[in-house]
Amino acid sequence: MAMTQVFVIFILLATSLCNSNALPSSVVNGFGYDYCIVECSITFLDDACKPLCIDRGYSDGGCIGLSPHFKCCCKK
Repeated sequence: MAMTQVFVIFILLATSLCNSNALPSSVVNGFGYDYCIVECSITFLDDACKPLCIDRGYSDGGCIGLSPHFKCCCKK
């Protein structure tokens, strides 16, 4: 019975931590990007993202994240 309760609690915690908002956040922080502006697309890629970040006072920018939800994120 105790093992079943531990297993159920583990599954509940694991599923609550793996929602769609938690993963991009950890990816952004893992690469040192501080601020995400917009979603990237076929017509809005790194070549459009980087200048946008530089215009806003950041040193670099790029499309990062987990497919298919890449975001234009900027680095200080």
